Amino acid sequence: QVACGEILVRSTRVLNDLVDCPGHGLIVGAHGITIDLDGHLIDGDGMDAGILNNGYDSVTVTDGTIQQFAYGVQLNPGTSLNVLSSLRPQFNEEAGILLSDADQAGKGNTLRDNTIVSNAMGIWLASNTRHTLIRNNALGANQADGVRLEFASDNRIEDNEITGSNGIGIVMEGGGNNTVVGNTLEASGGYGIAVGGELLPSNGNRVEHNTIEEGQGGIIVADSTGTQILFNAVKGSTGPGISMELAGDTLVRGNDLAGNASGIELSESSGNHIEANNASGTLGAGISLELSFNNVVRDNAATGNGGEG
Repeated sequence: QVACGEILVRSTRVLNDLVDCPGHGLIVGAHGITIDLDGHLIDGDGMDAGILNNGYDSVTVTDGTIQQFAYGVQLNPGTSLNVLSSLRPQFNEEAGILLSDADQAGKGNTLRDNTIVSNAMGIWLASNTRHTLIRNNALGANQADGVRLEFASDNRIEDNEITGSNGIGIVMEGGGNNTVVGNTLEASGGYGIAVGGELLPSNGNRVEHNTIEEGQGGIIVADSTGTQILFNAVKGSTGPGISMELAGDTLVRGNDLAGNASGIELSESSGNHIEANNASGTLGAGISLELSFNNVVRDNAATGNGGEG
């Protein structure tokens, strides 16, 4: 173990433990390198980033624990073709992994097979980050959202397990054209998946084949258009399976929403298509539309509810 300041990495190397880093832990200084932590630890004092990349491409960071920084790993503008794999960012003050405007010519970056626990945010894509693949990660007990997309577009979030987020499991505000598919979300403090927010629309997203259990609601679409919500399963939620507020041109098809507080709720949402969903066996209404016009509601099941069908 060694106490560390900022270490500039320009070549492939295996590191020992680095402890009590007063600023950044490691700073990437070249394209095309691999930083193999070989199971070791990078430890900070709550400031800066454990590993910082300010625009270098084709960098792989793998196999280690990064803790007690502001950000575990931070990829900044112009960064592309990076791979972050088999890392354990934990106890970081702002986010386990942050990508800020991280893309170059549509090449994107890949986050895969990481374990991201007990940070403020789990994964945070910000400021026009595009073409990121987030696949097969395990996120648990993060104090805010599990995965947050903020003005980020054209990203894919696939086959992740997100448990016990104190905020929302996956949230998209601003940006659009993201795909969220095949994820398992359990016991979120808010909704499992949120598309858009008040005055922060996120348009043209696809939410498909996700499983959401418990939490305060399944999927919410707010102030956004062009969303596709397809073949998701939501159960055990204390809120609605699917909620739409000021949402338009949304397709809700083939979702299983049995066993929640309610099934599908629309409020001030028009021009949507609600088809072939199971909204049965809820504590409230199966499907409800409030101040919502010109919607198509077709071939749904809504029986055995505590309120209206």
